[in-house]
Amino acid sequence: MEKIDTIVSLITGQGKSAVSVIRLSGADAFNMLRNLGIDFSLEHHRIYVKDLIYKGKMLDKGVISVFQSPNSYTGENVVEISVHGGSISSKRIISALIESGCRHAERGEFTRRSFLNGKMGLLEAESVLMKVNALTEDVFDSTVDSKSNQFIKHVKSIREKIIDLKSFIQSSIDFPDDIDYDKKRVTKDIDAIIDSIDSLYKKSQKGYVSNNHPLIVLTGCTNTGKSTLFNRILKMERAIVSEEEGTTRDIISEWIDINGHPVKIVDTAGVRETKSFVEKKGMEKLFDILKSASLAVFLFDLEKGFTKEDEITLNKLKNIPVIVVGNKSDKAQTKKEKIKHLRISAITGDGIKDLEDMIILKLHFNERLEITVNERQMHIIERMHAFLLSDDVRKSVEESEILDEKINRIMHDIKELTGEILSEEILDNIFNNFCIGK
Repeated sequence: MEKIDTIVSLITGQGKSAVSVIRLSGADAFNMLRNLGIDFSLEHHRIYVKDLIYKGKMLDKGVISVFQSPNSYTGENVVEISVHGGSISSKRIISALIESGCRHAERGEFTRRSFLNGKMGLLEAESVLMKVNALTEDVFDSTVDSKSNQFIKHVKSIREKIIDLKSFIQSSIDFPDDIDYDKKRVTKDIDAIIDSIDSLYKKSQKGYVSNNHPLIVLTGCTNTGKSTLFNRILKMERAIVSEEEGTTRDIISEWIDINGHPVKIVDTAGVRETKSFVEKKGMEKLFDILKSASLAVFLFDLEKGFTKEDEITLNKLKNIPVIVVGNKSDKAQTKKEKIKHLRISAITGDGIKDLEDMIILKLHFNERLEITVNERQMHIIERMHAFLLSDDVRKSVEESEILDEKINRIMHDIKELTGEILSEEILDNIFNNFCIGK
């Protein structure tokens, strides 16, 4: 362990709530409770209801859960104290524990200690963060636990294949008289490893969860129904809707689930000539946010038809993928327009399914997520994939010693992926992304 002191933190959300939970972890976690008036032996997996008293002052009544090392989340002695919600009770209990010798937990330190104590592997630890940050059920479900986590299964399977191949190659080098170096077998094993990593790479590309999620921007001229469509997609009244042109003057965004993928969708100010300072600022924000958009949904009014103003505005979106949508089909007669478009009614919902299918197609979200990976994992997988698909590896089959060196490189990447090889800097970077208390 890097740090052997006892740490403490609130592990539930800040603010008003029914219950607040405080967690202690460390060798002295049980002894620390003596300073809160709990002066008796604590048993593993027992729950106690006790008054919490510090320096003669009643702080609160708490429910105390006890987990003895090594059978705890961190692998250390752990105590969780449930008290009344709100900020007062938890704040003064934590302050009393800090005065008694605890220190505040750092970001992700409980999970970091669990990893360092061998309670979970690095991939399992990173999946904890993915659960917390999950914006869709598919992302959450793909990281539920190590037994059902498909990504961890893939990596472990590849690791076993590499170890088997390396063992055979090494044996043929060390004992050439006893073990014949079978090039056909080696080639077959390498092909199997390449196929496995290629499959992992393709699935990882679909399940790459970074901070840069796809961004969909609803845009078009004023009064084309962008805010109504925004509310329809969200299935809630998030944006103000009015017959008055220029109602939306600022950027409004929400997260949505597109076939299991988290996507941010943005409602923007309508484009038109105006003297309004506020509207102009809204349009400036629109064109600024379009620079980072993954997809634009351009709306025009079917009652008015595709106008010259629509054409001028649409021409400004040449650098990003666009879906052109004619809205208000419930009010407009069907007629031929000079541009290919989808017909929808944001009011009635007609055509919305076709629009959602087109969004899935444009964003390449045709398949639901099977695995999810973070930026660190994706970088290592890309590196392995590029190296293994090069001719250099297959050509090395002719010489066992050279091939052994190539396999060592892949094994190093696998160990880096699973956390068997890690620098302190990388560890800090991983766990600093966690919240305090996790």
